[in-house]
Amino acid sequence: MVVTSGIERAIQHFHAIRDKLDPVLDACVADYRERLDEAGQVDVKGQAKAFLRTYGFLSSILPYTNAEREQLSIFLTLLVPKLPAPVEEDLSKGIQPGSRTSFFDWFAHDTRQLDRERFD
Repeated sequence: MVVTSGIERAIQHFHAIRDKLDPVLDACVADYRERLDEAGQVDVKGQAKAFLRTYGFLSSILPYTNAEREQLSIFLTLLVPKLPAPVEEDLSKGIQPGSRTSFFDWFAHDTRQLDRERFD
């Protein structure tokens, strides 16, 4: 008879739960991709991350007993990493380091121009 430790049982239990939860998360990701445009995806993912940060902070300093919020926090903690990042346009195409079009050169030039306008 093989005796499993408490840690091994916990790991087996975790994998059994994840096997049931992953299809639900995958369905949520599919809805996220199909129903939302890029702006909607950015908004939803941003709000989910903001909730997780806020809830994580507040739950560390306040005694929360709201089970629904705790469940939402756990669900979003598992969902957010699965949500794809929106495809971003590469804004650095064609910019050569050190050229007048590089951001730092533009910023330095623009800042000097603002200083001249302010003190003239």
